[in-house]
Amino acid sequence: MKLLSALLEKFATKQKPAGTVEISKSIDENKKSINLNGLVVYAPKNLAELNKAILCVKDGQAVIINFANMKKSELQRVFDYLSGAFFAVNAQMMCLQDLLYVVTPNGTKLSTIK
Repeated sequence: MKLLSALLEKFATKQKPAGTVEISKSIDENKKSINLNGLVVYAPKNLAELNKAILCVKDGQAVIINFANMKKSELQRVFDYLSGAFFAVNAQMMCLQDLLYVVTPNGTKLSTIK
């Protein structure tokens, strides 16, 4: 969790989140933490740069995406594109705070702890 906190500190805006996010993977009905060494962080500038994030999720890695570098006019198109891609690979996308999202692959549980 220290790595996740450090990543959020570096890439997040200075707003307090509503809660913390727990990422865990269910294996044989036992909840285990995901290896955060495999956590990937992207701060794309355009739609084309998001394909790397999609491939990471497809390969089973959790991804944090910071949309702060993208043009506000492109965000709706980007979210539509990602929604389709992540639906196709059964991934889950959750907002951590404004313009900062975490995406987890199929089989990974994502829940908010208040």
